[in-house]
Formats: sequence, structure tokens, C-alpha cells
Amino acid sequence: MRKFVKPVALVCSVLGLIGTAHAGAKFSFDVSVNTASRMATGNMGDARNSADVLQFIGCYTFARRASATYMVCEARDPWGTHGTCSTMDANLIAAVQGIGPASNILFKWDATGECTDVEVRNASLYTPMMP
Repeated sequence: MRKFVKPVALVCSVLGLIGTAHAGAKFSFDVSVNTASRMATGNMGDARNSADVLQFIGCYTFARRASATYMVCEARDPWGTHGTCSTMDANLIAAVQGIGPASNILFKWDATGECTDVEVRNASLYTPMMP
């Protein structure tokens, strides 16, 4: 019996060391729209998974035959504040084409509603969308 106890104790102690699970870094926050600064930011997944029915954020591209391609970015925060901008700038349009279900988006606009900046971040620390 004694010969059996030592190997079992060793296996249990090793399994106890490797059995510890650690979660990865996670970054979560509500959509934020600041009309004074003309800026909006948020995570696609957090907006989709929020308990309220107001939050959203996203950018859309539109192309038509014999016409220029353009895009629109828009967001609404949990309090109903809405921000939007549009542009035909090819660099900004290229940036929004990288948006995915776990993207973090930040966009800015000028006084005329023209998009001036778009940041798209894709990383494992952003919450993915749930159905």
C-alpha cells in the first residue's frame, strides 16, 4: 500500500500545479459619444452584448456603379447620445474594412460631419459579439 501512495501523491501534486487556469486580459466598456469633442469610441462586442437597447457602434461602406465609394461611422451611447460622420477618403475607408466582431472602434469628425480619424483595433482583449 505504501508503494502506491507516493506515486499517487506525486501525480496529484503535479496535476494541482498545472490544473490552475488563468484567463487572458479583457477590456470592456460602454460606447462613449462626446459631441463636444466630436469623438465616439466603443467595442463591437460590448455594444452588442450590453443590457440596454441603445448602444451601438459601427462603420459602413457604400459603393455604387459610376459613383465614388463612401463610408459612414455612427455610434450611440447608453444615454442616447448619437454621433455620426461620413467621408469619401480612401485611407479611412480602408481602415473600416478591417472591422470585425471583436473590434474596438474610435472615430472623430469635424464641424461639417466629415470623418477626420478612424482607428480600428483588433485584439484578443476585446469582447466578441454574442448572438
